[in-house]
Amino acid sequence: MIQASIREVLDGSSPVADMKGSVYVVREGDTVLYVGKADRMCLRDRLHWHLGEGLAGISSLGDLIKANEPDSYQWQVQVLSVEECNELLHAHGDPHTRRKVNTAETYMIKLLRPCLNRTSNVDPMPLPMQYRRQ
Repeated sequence: MIQASIREVLDGSSPVADMKGSVYVVREGDTVLYVGKADRMCLRDRLHWHLGEGLAGISSLGDLIKANEPDSYQWQVQVLSVEECNELLHAHGDPHTRRKVNTAETYMIKLLRPCLNRTSNVDPMPLPMQYRRQ
């Protein structure tokens, strides 16, 4: 697993910015804010999409990033490659070695219980009071 700040991903200064086929975890310290996947687009484009630079509008992660600027640009993005996803799933009882980004994303959401994910997250952690919401 490799990591970079949100700023490094958005400005392309980290090699993870161009990764595709990965699962990413956005966190600040011990607080896991969001788990997602960059499957068909690179991670940089995916974060820009969260910030409303796509057709779908701004996401809950994008809202939180904007509401907590400039501090939010130092939050960390941890990235698992397809191979790391496969290893993770194999270690937890899935013997198949095909591309498993969707399954790994769901597994990580269930395991980490991020504050902002609603899909596959029956018991999300509450968002700590220190974060501003828009």
